[in-house]
Amino acid sequence: MQLTTEQRVFVVTTYVRTGSIKQVQHLFAECSPDRRSPCKSVIQNNVRKYQTKGTCRNKGCSGRRKTVRTEENTEMVRTIIQENETVSRRKNNSQSSKSSFNRIVKRDLKWYPYKMHLRH
Repeated sequence: MQLTTEQRVFVVTTYVRTGSIKQVQHLFAECSPDRRSPCKSVIQNNVRKYQTKGTCRNKGCSGRRKTVRTEENTEMVRTIIQENETVSRRKNNSQSSKSSFNRIVKRDLKWYPYKMHLRH
């Protein structure tokens, strides 16, 4: 299991203060008795990451970036719909595809397509 940010900070500061991996493991076991103390390589990697990058945090999440659903495109879709509420999603006047247009409308603007029917 990964260390939390607080635990990483504890590991790095304790290592900087004591300079001993064994001491870090011992003090970690005292502070967090419900967790196993980190091994030598975990301590060294966290200290190295702090020294090179200046942070104890992990990298950001990996995955595909939102390329079409930007703030500019969301605003453009909002103005298109507000100018003409009867605009067809298939025949939208934006540069994005119809699936991206639909995704922006549903997920970002939280608007859902429906047609009002009056009952008599």
